[in-house]
Amino acid sequence: MSEFNEYNWKMALTKVYSRSIIDSEYRALCLSDPRAAVAQVSNIELPADAKLKFFDKRSDFVYAFLLPPVPAGQAEAEPMQRLIEWSTLCTDYTTTITNPNT
Repeated sequence: MSEFNEYNWKMALTKVYSRSIIDSEYRALCLSDPRAAVAQVSNIELPADAKLKFFDKRSDFVYAFLLPPVPAGQAEAEPMQRLIEWSTLCTDYTTTITNPNT
């Protein structure tokens, strides 16, 4: 098993994406058993407490957006700094934005 780190995770997701657009059975596996789908295309093991869900693109669903966690005990005094950190995180993990009408 490979170490679960950011690089290996991004590589695994790239393989999931590539295969899910050409293999309908694999795509169904992504939707029903995401851990098994990741395991088929990579040799990383997700942490036991990690939750993963893939969504099928639909014409009536524009975007899935994951809100960041609220840090325990963090004051609201630095909203701009948190916004910058969060937008950087979103940029790091967002690879494609598609037109929902296509």
